[in-house]
Amino acid sequence: MKLTIKTADDLQAEKDQAAKDKRVAELKAFLRDTDYVALPDYDKEKADIIAERQAARDEIRTLETEE
Repeated sequence: MKLTIKTADDLQAEKDQAAKDKRVAELKAFLRDTDYVALPDYDKEKADIIAERQAARDEIRTLETEE
């Protein structure tokens, strides 16, 4: 068995990835919790939530495409 030693950069990269994963999960939960607003038969105008949903999708896209 080969022993692998992680450098400070490796540990920081893991920490950064975990933070990205957590943020993506939070954003997806927000989208899931506000899906009803985006339905065509929802009878109330919620422009602020619709804008927040678009911002959340944009942020998810950015986080998931970063290296």
